Amino acid sequence: MTRYQKTLKEYLHVRHKISSHQKYKLMRDMIAAVKILHEHGISHRDLSEVNVMVNEVDGVYLKDGTLRPKVILIDYGKARLTQKEEIQKWYLRALPPDEEELLPRIRTVPDHGYKRYRSINTLPRSKKDWDILPHSINPFAEDIYSLGILLWRTFTQQNPWAGVFDDDIKGLRHIVGDTVRLRAEICKAIPGQKCRELLFGCLTVDDADRWDINQLSEWIWNKENRMQLISEFDQDFSGRHSIRRSMARV
Repeated sequence: MTRYQKTLKEYLHVRHKISSHQKYKLMRDMIAAVKILHEHGISHRDLSEVNVMVNEVDGVYLKDGTLRPKVILIDYGKARLTQKEEIQKWYLRALPPDEEELLPRIRTVPDHGYKRYRSINTLPRSKKDWDILPHSINPFAEDIYSLGILLWRTFTQQNPWAGVFDDDIKGLRHIVGDTVRLRAEICKAIPGQKCRELLFGCLTVDDADRWDINQLSEWIWNKENRMQLISEFDQDFSGRHSIRRSMARV
C-alpha cells in the first residue's frame, strides 16, 4: 500500500516556505488529476485540502532547485458516475428514468461537508437543511468550483473569504451567492491579474459560467500563463510578506 506523506492542508501549514514553482506544480497536478476523472465520467464531489495528499520524492527537483511535489487525490466516498453505461455496469439498481434523463446532472441533498469548498448550488441554507435540492446540479461544475478554492488555498497559503469560517453558512452564502460580492472578494484578496483570471474562471455563482476541466487544463498549461502566475506568486504570496500584505488589504 502506498504511504502518503502529508495532506495538502498539512503541507501548506507546516512548511514556512513553499516556492512559486512548487505551488504551480501542485496546482497543475490537481487539475490533471481531476481531468482524468472527468474524462472517465466521474465527478469527485468532495475536493478539499484534506482529500489531496502530497508526496515529495528525494532527489527529484524543479527548475528552481526545490523538491518536486506529487499530488494524489483520495476519498471517493461521494464520487458519482455520470455515464449511463457505467452506471448500469456498476450500480445494483436500475437508474430511474427521470434521473437518467438528467445525466450528467444529478439531484442531491445540500453538502454539509467542507462548506468553504462548496458553491451556492450545493451549500445548505442552515445546519438543518437536509432536503433534496429543488434544482439539479452539474457535479463536474461543482468539482471545478471546489478546485478553484483549492487553487486559491495553494498559491496564497491562506483560506478564502477572510473572516468567514467554514461553519458560517450565512456568511458564506452572502459572498458566494452574489456575483458582484464574489468577484469583489476575489479582487480584494488577490492583486495579480492572472491569479484573478484563474479564479474568475472557476468561482462563479451560475455553474454554466464556469470553465470546464478542458478549458482549465489548457489555461494552466499555457506557457505565458505559467510564467505570469509564478511571477505573481513571487511578488504577492512569497513567505511571511504575503501575510502582512494580505492583512493590509483587509
